[in-house]
Amino acid sequence: MHLIVDGIAQNRELLASVAALARWLMELVLSIDMRPIGVPYVVEYPGSEGVGPGYEPGLSGCLFLAESSITVHTWPEKGLVTLDIYSCKEFDSKEVLGKVVEDFDLRDYGYSYFKRPLDMGWRVLGHGEKG
Repeated sequence: MHLIVDGIAQNRELLASVAALARWLMELVLSIDMRPIGVPYVVEYPGSEGVGPGYEPGLSGCLFLAESSITVHTWPEKGLVTLDIYSCKEFDSKEVLGKVVEDFDLRDYGYSYFKRPLDMGWRVLGHGEKG
């Protein structure tokens, strides 16, 4: 399962605070009954002046899960957030989307939700049948 959310956020603390975003990542994972591997890793990117769009200052965070991973990127100066949850385990995408909208106080957003096209089961990549 895969949920991708892009939004314009009003919660400046989650957009700009390393500690707040790390706490939020862990709370989200536990609220959807997934198992974190380690602790959230959140870094502050100072930006690269003159490089162009997408290189503005912000935060990037990741939490690896037994089920896969969650990544989030923020741009506080622009009020933007992007979130990507990829999981082998089913989760309630509407519940997660609602939490993201509420917690980041999104005033506008778009999202995509889909199931992965291939159920990998226990097969190993690179092995398959040619037809």
